Amino acid sequence: MSETPSSPSSHRRKRQRAPRIVRKNYFLHLVFYERRFRLALLLIGLLLLTAVALAPKLWISSPPHMEETIRISGLDLLQSWNLKRNARKEESAGRYKEAILAWISAIGNNPADVEAIRGFLQAVVALPKPERSYLGPGVGQARFLLRLTQTNRSDLTLASDIYRHYEFYPQILTLLDQPSEPLEPKGLENQLIALFETGRMEAFGQVWSTNRAVLSERPVASLYHAAWAAGWGPIQELSAGRLKLLAAAGDGTWTLVARRLALTLHYSQLDLASYRKVLNQLQDTRDARVQDEVRFWLLLEQSGKHDRAVELARQHTVAAETAPEAEMLILAWKRLGLTDIAIEFARQQITNFAYHPGIWTALADLLIQTQNWDELAALALELRTSRLREGYAGWSLYLEGMADHHRNRTVDAADQLAAAATNSFQDPLLAFSSAAQMRRLGYPGPSTMLLKSLQSRYADSTTFWAFLQRSAYEARQGDIILEASEQLHLMQPTNAVAANNFAAALLTKRVRSEEALKITDGLYRRFSRNPAVRINQASALIRNARLDDALPILQSLDGTEMSESEKTFTRLAWFEYYDARGEVDRALAEAKKVEKRFLFQDQQEWLTGRMAKLDGL
Repeated sequence: MSETPSSPSSHRRKRQRAPRIVRKNYFLHLVFYERRFRLALLLIGLLLLTAVALAPKLWISSPPHMEETIRISGLDLLQSWNLKRNARKEESAGRYKEAILAWISAIGNNPADVEAIRGFLQAVVALPKPERSYLGPGVGQARFLLRLTQTNRSDLTLASDIYRHYEFYPQILTLLDQPSEPLEPKGLENQLIALFETGRMEAFGQVWSTNRAVLSERPVASLYHAAWAAGWGPIQELSAGRLKLLAAAGDGTWTLVARRLALTLHYSQLDLASYRKVLNQLQDTRDARVQDEVRFWLLLEQSGKHDRAVELARQHTVAAETAPEAEMLILAWKRLGLTDIAIEFARQQITNFAYHPGIWTALADLLIQTQNWDELAALALELRTSRLREGYAGWSLYLEGMADHHRNRTVDAADQLAAAATNSFQDPLLAFSSAAQMRRLGYPGPSTMLLKSLQSRYADSTTFWAFLQRSAYEARQGDIILEASEQLHLMQPTNAVAANNFAAALLTKRVRSEEALKITDGLYRRFSRNPAVRINQASALIRNARLDDALPILQSLDGTEMSESEKTFTRLAWFEYYDARGEVDRALAEAKKVEKRFLFQDQQEWLTGRMAKLDGL
């Protein structure tokens, strides 16, 4: 009878055939003879190899177009996948806060995971009420998502959803301004709502008219249109808009939206009684917001009930949940004269909402109003170390310069304001107002420089060019005066002041003499009694070698009541007249009467050069 492979005798033969080193080494003995040990050893090896493969951050998860490269490990991928699965389970059970925590953890494992970021943002938006703790991460992740996906339509809409959830309506308009492709219906609705909430009713009407077919299918957008029609739309739509708003207020689904829209309508119409009635309804259901209360104070104040408004404002204890609410409270207390309360509250909110520029600007305005220059300087330094430092470095330097000016540190103020003009101003309106204030404080140079940086944005504004012209004039910057004056003349061709200033700029720079004379001729026929017009006309005639025509005009200026600067430019015109005639002595006599402090640098250099040449003769 033959032996089977598993019989004891076969095992004996294997042991006999094993190498000597195996028989003497217990570990090798187990490997050679014990199959289970070999399997366990293989499994441990595979686990070690897997750990080696998963642990290093070898995987690139960021897209190729991004400058920074985000690397993750295989373990990060596995953990992120598991966390995303848990987040979806929590969402399906209606536990959105737990889902948000899972989404945040998933993003922590894979920061460039578009799916995780979208899930997180959607969960935040799904919360019944905005929670402050998710505001910063929500806005930050929304911006990062747009970088990851290069601002595609769906993610643009999702980002605007976050802003709408936290009532950041101006940011929605900035975000959705001139998209690369048509907005999704939800994005259009967000844009429409933002226009209404920021009071841009004309633009609201245009967006609705252009996209009526899409927006009329969306219930919330339709309600906003009803409120717009009831207060700002065509007369023929007024009644229908009011009826639709009333009907929605009685419908449990849309009651809250309709009541809040009714508040906006009543506030715009200064209807205190109706506003109070709707506000009471919201307070009964605990749906009244901070902004609803604040508007009631302001409506009381506008209705002549200032003391009652102040009383309610002093009693307010509800915390601001969002940065816009905090800003609204500060501005309301300031308007009602509760400056101390406003300042103290603003100081607290700088910590809570450091990312919101409106809080910083509101506090700065209060400190300027109360002339608290030391704290204003401290605020400027704090701003330069905050998360807003990149976009508001210029404004922080402006604040510090203003504080130094009022503390009689004029040299430091000049340095700070000059630096402000060359640093970043994320908000162009803030930059414009800062430039205007620089000029008022007596620093036209930095003012002009800052205004020039805004030229591309405000090129169509006559107000901008007028401010730039005045600043450049005070800074004695002839090239910029000429540019600003020409733009104003082109934009207002029938404006006599603009024409006269342009002609004066051409004469000052000693360019395009024929064009200058054409302008001064027209002005002289209309305003021959005006000294400035006569001076410019005489100078233009001299430049065009019409000396005989210039002489009677110059003679008519003798004895005319003029300002010191006008007297100087009259003497300069006489100098040019005598110079052109070759009457050297009389020319030099007039030149010595010219007060150079009124002249621009180009004029001073030209006059000095001509006088030197005439002296040589």
